[in-house]
Amino acid sequence: MTSTQGTSRVSRLDVLVNNAGTSGMEGQPDEVAARSARMVSSVGEQTTCGPFTTHLEVTVNTTDDDWHRVLAVHVDGTFFCTREALKILGSQGSATIVNMGSIKGTSGGGSAPD
Repeated sequence: MTSTQGTSRVSRLDVLVNNAGTSGMEGQPDEVAARSARMVSSVGEQTTCGPFTTHLEVTVNTTDDDWHRVLAVHVDGTFFCTREALKILGSQGSATIVNMGSIKGTSGGGSAPD
């Protein structure tokens, strides 16, 4: 590491860990409360083996802005961080990039916003 006028500049990168995500539960308190209530209803539907209705609401009621925010965090964030890291890693010859994901990537959940 070299130092220039009190700031550090890193010339080597050994590991990049992309570990960011969003649940879609962000927002105003009343929005969060409404989403939480739908999720609780969904759990009730799942445990009673009755017909599912609440899981439809998440997709139908997701705004374009909400969807773009989720994609920006999950996809764009991973891409942009990786792209910047590769600018350093390309000349290094070795390093590790770790991309982490949610369990929701392997098993879904009714009414889950992520």
